[in-house]
Amino acid sequence: MSLRKSCRQAAPMLPLSDLATSTVGLAIVSVAVLFTPIQCIAQSAEKQSPGQANSADAVDSFTESIQPVLDAHCVDCHGKDDPDGALDLTAFDSTRSVKSHFAIWDLIRQRVADGEMPPADSGYDIEPDDQAEFLGWIGDRRDDFIERHAGDPGEVLAHRLSASEYNYTIADLTGVDIRPADSFPIDPSNTAGFDNSGESLVMTPSLLSKYIDAARFVSDHVLFLPDGLGFAPHPVVTDTDRDKYCVRQIVDFYESQTVAIEKYLFAIWELRQRSAQAKIDSDAIDQTAASNRLSAKYLTTLWETLNPDRQLVGPLKQIQTRIVELGSDRDAALENCKAIANDIAELRSALTFEFPHLRVSGINSGSQPLVLWRNRQKATHRMSLNEEAFEKLVGTEDSSADESSEDQMVYALVSSDDAAADQPLLQAYQTFCRLFPDRFYVDRRGREYVGQKEKDFNRESEYRLLSAGFHSMMGYFRDDQPLCELMLTEDQRQQLDRLWFQLDFVADVPARQHSGFIWFERAEGRYLVDSEFDAFRSADKNATSPQMVDRLAEAYIAKAERIGANDQALDAMRFHFAAVNQKIQTVVSAKASSLESQIDDLERIAEKAFRRPLTKSEQSGLKEFYDQLVRVDGLNHEDAIRDVIVSILVSPHFCYRVHETSGEGEVVSLEAYELASRLSYFIWASMPDERLLELAASQQILNPEVLKAECRRLLQDEKANGLAVEFGGNWLGFRQFKSHTGVDRNRFEQFDQSLQDAMFEEPVRFFNDVLRRDGSVLDFLYADHTFVNSALAKHYGVEEDFADDSQWMRLDNASMYGRGGVLPMGVFLTKNSPGLRTSPVKRGFWVVRQLLGTHIPAPPPNVPELPEDESKLGELTLREVLAKHREHVSCSGCHEKFDSVGLVFEGFGPIGERRENDLAGNPVDVLAEFPDGSKHSGVNGLKDYIRSAREAEFVDNLCEKLLSYALGRSLMISDEPLVESMKQDLIDNQYSFSAMVETIVTSDQFLKRRL
Repeated sequence: MSLRKSCRQAAPMLPLSDLATSTVGLAIVSVAVLFTPIQCIAQSAEKQSPGQANSADAVDSFTESIQPVLDAHCVDCHGKDDPDGALDLTAFDSTRSVKSHFAIWDLIRQRVADGEMPPADSGYDIEPDDQAEFLGWIGDRRDDFIERHAGDPGEVLAHRLSASEYNYTIADLTGVDIRPADSFPIDPSNTAGFDNSGESLVMTPSLLSKYIDAARFVSDHVLFLPDGLGFAPHPVVTDTDRDKYCVRQIVDFYESQTVAIEKYLFAIWELRQRSAQAKIDSDAIDQTAASNRLSAKYLTTLWETLNPDRQLVGPLKQIQTRIVELGSDRDAALENCKAIANDIAELRSALTFEFPHLRVSGINSGSQPLVLWRNRQKATHRMSLNEEAFEKLVGTEDSSADESSEDQMVYALVSSDDAAADQPLLQAYQTFCRLFPDRFYVDRRGREYVGQKEKDFNRESEYRLLSAGFHSMMGYFRDDQPLCELMLTEDQRQQLDRLWFQLDFVADVPARQHSGFIWFERAEGRYLVDSEFDAFRSADKNATSPQMVDRLAEAYIAKAERIGANDQALDAMRFHFAAVNQKIQTVVSAKASSLESQIDDLERIAEKAFRRPLTKSEQSGLKEFYDQLVRVDGLNHEDAIRDVIVSILVSPHFCYRVHETSGEGEVVSLEAYELASRLSYFIWASMPDERLLELAASQQILNPEVLKAECRRLLQDEKANGLAVEFGGNWLGFRQFKSHTGVDRNRFEQFDQSLQDAMFEEPVRFFNDVLRRDGSVLDFLYADHTFVNSALAKHYGVEEDFADDSQWMRLDNASMYGRGGVLPMGVFLTKNSPGLRTSPVKRGFWVVRQLLGTHIPAPPPNVPELPEDESKLGELTLREVLAKHREHVSCSGCHEKFDSVGLVFEGFGPIGERRENDLAGNPVDVLAEFPDGSKHSGVNGLKDYIRSAREAEFVDNLCEKLLSYALGRSLMISDEPLVESMKQDLIDNQYSFSAMVETIVTSDQFLKRRL
């Protein structure tokens, strides 16, 4: 029995219904399930039939061509006893043994061809003829190996979601970016430098516990909604957290509406400018409203009301006249619109109602029925004219010459023609008040400290969002009638209604508000202290039942009548109790009817999490597990739902990208859902979206043309940022720069967090731009543009105006500032500096290793260190120090490959700032002699050198890196033909990035897998 089969029988895949209910049990089961794919993976050995053997090997040529070279030049260091690099070459005694471990022999070929082996100081020199025969022999077997294995998808191990993939996937699954994997340790990289490889993404017990903690963290964000389940951007287990979420949703809706009057007046001016050339119809108004983010409904009302053809009186006539007189200068018109809006607000405030607090002797004036009565009066009169204030205002004009009225306010929109308070003028003021309410909505209130001095009312620090204004009680009050009637469409009104009901439903507001009312009236109001109120306690769960609310209302109002409450106060109390009882019972009924939809929604979440349809057993398992948690373990509905979600998120079908394997090594095509998932994790580092899953369901994604079209769509999507960060960040080596601590911030005070974040973001935005426009991959090297925000622009010496650090712009002609492409980006210059000086070694190594893909051996032991502080080099320049460093025989061979490349960056300081002198005050020299003997100066010279001599190396390296990332494994020798195809397709398509990607996703390596 094979290892894989025996492991499967020992630890079978368990359905969700079999998951243990406790945290410990869940962890144990998860360990068994999650570890099974990893423990059972075994690399399949190469299977070779006798007919496949190369005829040249009929007589084994290993002993004739290779064994003598090994014996003469290699086995002293790579023999049986303590071999260097753990490589024992005496273990190879035949061509067959070489083929069985050909990856090792291909590495030997590379090292010998590069002159690295034997080492220059080893005393062993291979004769040119012997070396040619040695390399030729390996090369012949290499060609044969590639021919026989071309297109092999390789052994792709069970792929645990990396920490980054987990975060991206949770964000797409839940719709909120909560990053639960940020507490995970940094994932190890494979030999290509990527952390998305099955060979490096192992699961350990300690890491598993973090996955379980992350799943529970996600479950704490679950929202229990009237029509199913959702997720909040923060935990919503407590009532206050649920309040915060629901209130924020409503406030965000309010703030998304433009209510600034001056913007509507300016839009009318714009329409009037257009009316000179074309008739203004409803489409023109809608377009203007959309372009200015205005309410088309309200703009239409204002346009029609203030039309110059209409005969108006009062303040409307004044507004109409001033709009007509705005003129054609845009800036002046905008300023005048602001002035008109200020005059509207000034007049409107003089025409509002004032409502005194409703008071009853013996009842605290902060009692809910009394406070809410005043809120309702204000809310229902926001579009109404205070006729008393109107009569006083109009009468002011008749007495304007009277010295006794010097303290009377004069309003810009009140004309002397308004002196006679006739009916048309009254109607005009009523229209004015309705058209311009005193508030479109109220999104915050302060506590009502009744009886305190006015200056203490509504202190700014006391304001609470959507608050009803209660003291020592929670409660919310909706006040948005003008917004709903004047600005919102029917769909928007329904959306806002849903948000307000969501607040009541999710946070159980009516019941909690009523419980708070009982507590307040007993503890602070001292109203419910009589024996007749002993049955009413805020902690009693039955206190919110309809019978108890009615009983309390009857007793409360009866006492109010006895102590002499007036009819207005009694009506306010009757209204309050009736409204509260109705709201409580509406929520209770809605919660009861929502249980089934919330349980059913678990299936939607699981299917999305598993990136495929559920099996029938998985579907039934979800509900069985829920029932077990409720009926057997005694969990309430919400806790049971959370535990089921945890079980989904610790399932290997979520944590892993798994495929069924048989261990037989047969190559088969990926199924549709497997391909959809592989494509999305390649380009987005996240799960497939609805479109991809639909194509998988219909099998259309298996069509090569559909696959290529989807590939282009994914590259254009903003979620391709995952490719920019995860592939680009690891390829170019800046993925962890946000946590970079190598800069001495006392010496470089300008290097603050905003600059560090901007440096990280620059290559991400550059990469995304290449993807969006399907630009040439050579732009990474040669582009004369980059992207900057205010912090980076200042650092680069670019004088541009920015609204804030969140605004980014493309900087063209960037070479004027020493920038352009990735080479002179601040992130790479800073990351490859040791802190107090520059490092031509690190910067050159980064170019040669990361960009060009040159193999550089590890440095020998006991290498002398360079000075840490550039300012303490004395009269020597860093160039001269490096020259002395290269005098060491053990250092010169490697340093000659990259020191000169790094020296061209000496015009940039330790944090990538441009400079003329180093920190010791010596003039910098950016001229360098490159390995091919050519001399070039600065970054532009380096670009010229790469273009003329090493561009092919860059392209080759990029193709290999992207292929390794896409396949989630290190490359094999048999992948070389695919790399060559990628390179040719780049040439044939002007080096467009998508050409590489399409070649990969239509390859056998991407479309197939081994069983």
